[in-house]
Amino acid sequence: KRSPMPALVVNSGCVLHLEDLRICQLFPREGVDAEALHVAGDGASVVCRRVSFHSRSDCGICISAGHLSLTDCDVSDCGGTGLVLFGGKATLRRTVLQRNQRCGVYVRQGHADFLGGNRMMQNGRSEE
Repeated sequence: KRSPMPALVVNSGCVLHLEDLRICQLFPREGVDAEALHVAGDGASVVCRRVSFHSRSDCGICISAGHLSLTDCDVSDCGGTGLVLFGGKATLRRTVLQRNQRCGVYVRQGHADFLGGNRMMQNGRSEE
């Protein structure tokens, strides 16, 4: 049996631009979490426009280092939190975070900018 893995991982020094895309991680939640997108390294830069993120087993997006920019994106119906920051930076514009099992956004460490037109609604809450 395969263990869940993130659908997309961006490591140190990598630059990625995504537009008009849907990224789904469909493993069921079975004790091992895997997100749709993991921004995982210092100097990593991900720019998303009109991208939809979904992870059945975990959060939609995890940032442990690097920078993520979301514009006109959707992070919905995830098994965990929509967007988690353990470090790094996220910039959101006109992005929707909804119907996630836990929080819409959870910032443990790092920096998040919400720059107009964002919506967070109908998210659950953390049991922690």
